[in-house]
Amino acid sequence: MRRTIALLSLALASITLLYAVAFCQSDSTRQNDPYYLTTAQLLRIDNGRVYLWIDAPFVVNADFRISVSTDGQIIGDYAVAATADQVVVSESLALPLFNKLKSIAKPIFSIYLDTARVADYTVRVGMPTILADEYSFTLPPDAVSRLPITADYRYYHKLSEAEIDLAIGKIDVLIVPETEVTENVKCFYRIEPTGNYVEWFFLSNLPDNDLYTCALSYCLKNQFVGPVELPTLLIDTSLINRGFPRNAEKARALFDQVRASLPSRRCNFESSMLPGLIGKLERELQNCGGKLSFGSQVDSVSIRLLHSAQPATASEDEMLRNARSQFFTNCLNHSWLQQTNLPDSCRDADSLSTVCEQALQTWLSRECRFIPLGRMELIALVRDNVHNIPDRAGRFAITNFYRAK
Repeated sequence: MRRTIALLSLALASITLLYAVAFCQSDSTRQNDPYYLTTAQLLRIDNGRVYLWIDAPFVVNADFRISVSTDGQIIGDYAVAATADQVVVSESLALPLFNKLKSIAKPIFSIYLDTARVADYTVRVGMPTILADEYSFTLPPDAVSRLPITADYRYYHKLSEAEIDLAIGKIDVLIVPETEVTENVKCFYRIEPTGNYVEWFFLSNLPDNDLYTCALSYCLKNQFVGPVELPTLLIDTSLINRGFPRNAEKARALFDQVRASLPSRRCNFESSMLPGLIGKLERELQNCGGKLSFGSQVDSVSIRLLHSAQPATASEDEMLRNARSQFFTNCLNHSWLQQTNLPDSCRDADSLSTVCEQALQTWLSRECRFIPLGRMELIALVRDNVHNIPDRAGRFAITNFYRAK
């Protein structure tokens, strides 16, 4: 870190002494890498190494190389030994090469991805089945050029099967909610935040006065809320606790009332798909004196664990609007919400109007049968032989991953 700070200070203090750098237009350099190529400014040539500064929309890794040219001719090609933010350091150069480089009046530097390091153009991505077809993890059209990667998505009903496939190399990346990332996993894979979120909630078609459902709300509402996260995108934050706010004592009292006649209710969700998520819910229920049975059995009367997919977008307002609209549409299409129970402005509607949106949020905030559990980020577990070129703006994309030789 001190070395990085020193290099950055040197760059700022000696900016007027930097060599003028132009984009290398030679055909031979372009043929080396058609995907990632950027110019570089020379900071210093010292200790047998070249120190460069780059200003590119992507982050350079050790699979890049440094090309040096003068008068349109390439005179040197070196490996990247280290990077620190925007500072790139070359491998140690042999003394004759080092002396030759120092004698050139105006060398032109460029940094490019060594495509000989790229082993394959297909990245195999595993995800829980519940998230199928909802996340593409592609960059927007205005993003930087990237590798011509094809992503092959595979979906799993049991997370244990996905973990086995990741371990033996049948998939390269496994994307899961953060509840499925255990501490020991970090010893075997790289952990990459995706910037995409998923929101979980229970929705019940049990009667309004069902005490068990109200107990669930008191126990589990906003279970997965972090210190800076919104508890839910489906309900305005000012409305979220109008009805049945989280209260362990009230939950325990209601569970005590129904325990004798109704030990537990059943949730139509296969726990093996997301065992970490279900495990956290079960432990919290146990602390409240309750229990909920999870399984794939379909009942006419049941509780469902549902989700709202929330991909990273440029606009938070757009994400809010899309998430609420999609939730409302899904509930109507699957009959999760009965038209007769909805606010007047939402009845006989097949889309979410502005008037209905506000009325629906108020209605949901007072319903004990709708229980927002909170939002969480999706995390990518990446095998060590899979490299990526991060987008400097922080945008996650599978198309920037590749298997390295």
